[in-house]
Amino acid sequence: MAKACPSIPCIIRSPHRHHLAAAITIAHFEISAMAHVKPYESMLISDTASSVTTLIDEEATLYRDRFVHLTTRELIIHSCYFPGLDYKISLEQIERADGASEIGVPCWQRKQLGVGFNPTIWWALDCRRHIPFVKHFHAVIIRLHGKCQRKGFSVEKPDQFMPLIRQAIGQADIARKKD
Repeated sequence: MAKACPSIPCIIRSPHRHHLAAAITIAHFEISAMAHVKPYESMLISDTASSVTTLIDEEATLYRDRFVHLTTRELIIHSCYFPGLDYKISLEQIERADGASEIGVPCWQRKQLGVGFNPTIWWALDCRRHIPFVKHFHAVIIRLHGKCQRKGFSVEKPDQFMPLIRQAIGQADIARKKD
């Protein structure tokens, strides 16, 4: 099994080994066994020049910075409970996402890591978040279905991140209601 990018699996179905190198250069994806990918969650890409058929999972990165990684299926908060460890949340679990300034959380209630003066928010690591003169909107708070404690984290480009996460939550909510 060759790995180039662990986020998106793909499959090479070809009797020739040299097609593997061509497929990796075309798309930098993880090569895996066909049993790991469900057909209805994937799309088929065919390269007629080398007769390589690639099956790519639909999970794609929507937004990524040093604090957070948003895909079409999950939100990954970097350094949430402990520096260096990631916290993965399925988009179906997220009820809503707001900027801290939008819902009236002042900078003195934000913390570098952990629970601050507001015990209903657990903050992921960011040493600049609670400083008053730093842009307030970069602090984001998400509420999870059935949970009292919310998760707070930072984003570098809130004007790009907020519309993307709200749209992704809406699509996940529609899919959850169908099931």
